[in-house]
Amino acid sequence: MPAPGGIGREQASGGLLHNMSAPPRLKVTLNPIPAPPRLIGRDLVRADVLPQGLRLVARVNLSPFRAQVDRNYQGLYEYTAWELARLVLITRLAQGLPHQGMTALKSRGHEFLQDELRKGLLAIDVPRPDLPTFAVVCKGQPDLSCGLPCETDPARALALVARVTGSVYVGRREPRVASLLQRVEEYRFYAAAEAPGGKDPA
Repeated sequence: MPAPGGIGREQASGGLLHNMSAPPRLKVTLNPIPAPPRLIGRDLVRADVLPQGLRLVARVNLSPFRAQVDRNYQGLYEYTAWELARLVLITRLAQGLPHQGMTALKSRGHEFLQDELRKGLLAIDVPRPDLPTFAVVCKGQPDLSCGLPCETDPARALALVARVTGSVYVGRREPRVASLLQRVEEYRFYAAAEAPGGKDPA
């Protein structure tokens, strides 16, 4: 026969279980920054500020860097492997190394090329206080009317694009090979405007 104390504990325990159906006391409110719409009209492409108050801090078009590599090799090649090989050579270009060896690279498998690209990204991945810590990213066709010029430093361009997932750039994210394989002509990075007395986020 259970002791009176045991009955009391059972009743207390049952009461606690009953109270778990009560509404939670913690209230969490999320106010996410909505991702910008895909390029619907030319007006959005030319805008330096998004409706959310984010301003354009960087533009990246990898085509000029690809063109530097392509001048040294012409030929048909399966897209993913060819693009990986080009990106490997762009990372070498960013390090100041001679961008030769496409003939050897193009015969390598995807895994080898991905590993080489990761090594190259890590080699140029030095701390960059001039890059934003967070940005919303618009992707689309190049816009020559935009006042901010595209990046000309391949290391900075790769550092930006390699940290884009969807429509978000996160500066502390590890560089991702998959982010560089998107068929996007131009990336526009929008970050929060400078706070009073603060430093420019770009």
